[in-house]
Amino acid sequence: MKANKSVQVFFDKEEFDLGREYEPCPSIFEPRRDGVYLVTSTVGFTPDSFRENYRTRLEFRINNEPFESADNDFWGKGVRFANAVQVTAILNLKAGDEVSVFVQSTIPGTILASVPGEGVNTFSAARLVDLG
Repeated sequence: MKANKSVQVFFDKEEFDLGREYEPCPSIFEPRRDGVYLVTSTVGFTPDSFRENYRTRLEFRINNEPFESADNDFWGKGVRFANAVQVTAILNLKAGDEVSVFVQSTIPGTILASVPGEGVNTFSAARLVDLG
């Protein structure tokens, strides 16, 4: 992943999908009904270099438009740890809206693989209130 370049995060391992609203390829959540949804995502990031401070940003996009984001500053030169960033939002979605996750960092690096016990990449969504 290049510095300061937003890239879509792919969550290709689906644990369950009660409403058949998530498509692993191309990693898009598309609600079937209008409603208020709780959506959360966590992504692990490892920088190419541990010699500089950096910021990693995670963002929800609705219909490819930025909506909600969160960032995590990592100030620890020489500390060789991966970074995890989480964003959570309550979204008022219409049936057919497309929700995707993008990540960006101020330095180059790698999105961690989703490996049980190692990678922290997750995406989940649940309808809280039905508006239809």
